[in-house]
Amino acid sequence: MSAAAIDAGSAVRWTPAADLTDRTSLRVPARADWLVEVADADALPAVLADPRIEGDRLLVLGGGSNLLFAADLEGVALAMTGDSVSVQGQAAGRSGGGGDDGDGDILLVRAEAGCSWHDFVLHTLALGLSGLENLSLIPGTVGASPIQNIGAYGVELDRRVHAVEAWDRQAGARVRLAAADCGFAYRDSRFKREPGRWIVTAVEFALSRVPRPELGYAGLSDELAAMGIDAPTPLQVSEAVCRIRRRKLPDPAVLGNAGSFFKNPIVPKAQADALLAADPGLPCFDAGAPGLRKLSAAWLIDAAGWRGIPRRRRRGRSRPCAGPGQPWRCQRRAVAGAGAAHRRLGAGALRRRAGAGAAHRRGRLVSPAASPHARAALLMLGSTTFFAAMAVTIRLASADLSTYEIAFFRNLFGLLFLLPFLFRRTWRLPRTTQLPRYLLRCAIGVASMLCGFWALGHLPMAQAVALSYATPLFATVAAVFILGETVRLRRWSAVAVGLVGVLVIVRPGSAEFSLGTLVALSGALLSALVAIQIKQLSRIDAADTIVFYTYVFWVPMSLVPALFAWQWPQGIQWLWLLLLGAFGTGGQLLWTRALEIGEVSALQPISFMQLPLVALAAWLLFGEAPTQWTLLGAGIILAANAYIAHREVQLARRAATTAPVEAAKPAE
Repeated sequence: MSAAAIDAGSAVRWTPAADLTDRTSLRVPARADWLVEVADADALPAVLADPRIEGDRLLVLGGGSNLLFAADLEGVALAMTGDSVSVQGQAAGRSGGGGDDGDGDILLVRAEAGCSWHDFVLHTLALGLSGLENLSLIPGTVGASPIQNIGAYGVELDRRVHAVEAWDRQAGARVRLAAADCGFAYRDSRFKREPGRWIVTAVEFALSRVPRPELGYAGLSDELAAMGIDAPTPLQVSEAVCRIRRRKLPDPAVLGNAGSFFKNPIVPKAQADALLAADPGLPCFDAGAPGLRKLSAAWLIDAAGWRGIPRRRRRGRSRPCAGPGQPWRCQRRAVAGAGAAHRRLGAGALRRRAGAGAAHRRGRLVSPAASPHARAALLMLGSTTFFAAMAVTIRLASADLSTYEIAFFRNLFGLLFLLPFLFRRTWRLPRTTQLPRYLLRCAIGVASMLCGFWALGHLPMAQAVALSYATPLFATVAAVFILGETVRLRRWSAVAVGLVGVLVIVRPGSAEFSLGTLVALSGALLSALVAIQIKQLSRIDAADTIVFYTYVFWVPMSLVPALFAWQWPQGIQWLWLLLLGAFGTGGQLLWTRALEIGEVSALQPISFMQLPLVALAAWLLFGEAPTQWTLLGAGIILAANAYIAHREVQLARRAATTAPVEAAKPAE
């Protein structure tokens, strides 16, 4: 039997003995007897009639942020993969849910169940619509969002839902439920209370064309104040939410975790008043029902001194039981909220936990074995080593091949090495509304790459790398004019000191001055512009989307100049080019992951290790010893960069902080 079978064109895909590891955020290894991926809701009747689905042996998967497999799944896992988004038109009166009715500013936007939730939020912001920005970066899919009735930072999903489209397994028919018919409550819905009955196929949202920011949540308003923003746009609110979330939890793709798994307790108002009298600092919110108040679970955990304490193994045998309102017996559990749909499965296949997915403040369920800071440092050290190896490989390839060809093959092989990482979860192409900006970013990036590669191939290697570290200096200046960042006296002073270091290396007017150093500096300047472009792109698109389109455009753009100096590589030259793609892609992946879980100011000194590594390799392989001027100038530049990064982290400004550092490498 083939690894996968495709039915009804490309609408349905069956995979036997399917690996589900990458379909949950905890990434615990598990397999299902079958995985069926359904791209078109019209194919559901035939899928559900398939004999491979026996009775209740079906689990509907979302993003898997609420799933922990204790054993392989004896049954079928079903994933809705349709991800189209369409604007349905102006709302003609709301059928339920919250929001503003009939004022002409509300548009209905329909998203299929397979859409990534965060990508959908960013897409609505790109369309100029507001309402979902407070729910940015919640893991999972659009189809799973109404099951849990996700919410965060003062906004609940039911206030934005206009209707939910679903397959009713009990009635054997497709239905469309108005928001009022979905039984929404705090982290609850009829879809959650009636497990096994519903398969959500699409959700229709009512979103506003007029920004109506909701800033009542204290942590969000504090973050915007730290960013220096008084009247935020919806996009800036989304960025602030993402900043908060990324500080609280690592990226599940880097370090598997369960995200937020505490429900804020709802208590009688008298009990809330008594707690507030004992501690006025307790965050307390309206519970949406008379006589009830909602308390912050995260604050209570902190106040009890339980935050960050790993759960120790208990003596004897323990039987984990479901939380309040969870109906299944302890031995048979599943969970589905922001990440999966509910269904009882084979005994022991799943365990269920309470309220996963969207508390106002996020707790952690991660292994205490490795500190995120130590992991980030190791990732950065690995990235630095890869980039140093790439620089050496560029020099080796430059002995026989033109810079244009080297850049082309670096991009081509880099893309081939990158594809398995980008499409490890799905083979759907990422969507973007920023193609013109990608074209500009990639054109500048190719020019920067050619300058940097030429410098590594023709200048002393230590000098070329040292000059590439001028990128953050140029980026700080560019951020003022392009991003509108405020740079104050101390950072301007650091930039000036760094430029003195550049002059020490270049030494214009001296006998050692070379026009080639201006090529290296041009590469650093262009790389700074790329860094600003990355910052602008990242406000809308996810990191994987940016990387994908960058490589897709890099390959043809770098091919054009390569054709004018083309000669087919021979023998060992192919090895250098393959290694170049592998080192470049590996370095970028490690670099990105390190910056996701660590702080720039702490990681940047590690990235500076590239210079001594390259200098050592150049001395051993090519007999190049760095001059005293190169070492002195590099020290000045690196000290200035370290101070700039430190100040940017301290001020927590909304500026091109990580992107300039990202570009300060000979990758482009």
